[in-house]
Amino acid sequence: MKKDDYQISRILSRNFDDSMTDRVHTQKPYASKGQRNLKNAGDGIFQDGGEQMLLKLTKTSLGYAATFDIGLQMA
Repeated sequence: MKKDDYQISRILSRNFDDSMTDRVHTQKPYASKGQRNLKNAGDGIFQDGGEQMLLKLTKTSLGYAATFDIGLQMA
């Protein structure tokens, strides 16, 4: 992966707690793919500041919701 592509991936990545991702992977359509093979600790993007992008989920009547702030530099 080129450095610029990595930076874009890092910026666009949002992370979930491993326990939540494990729960999701027990549901369709993910369950048919088998056990997931990458936890946050082994994810290179997560290791490079991904904890700052860890979404705090709130249970809703429709599932889960999360919000996050972004900053824009208007040049």
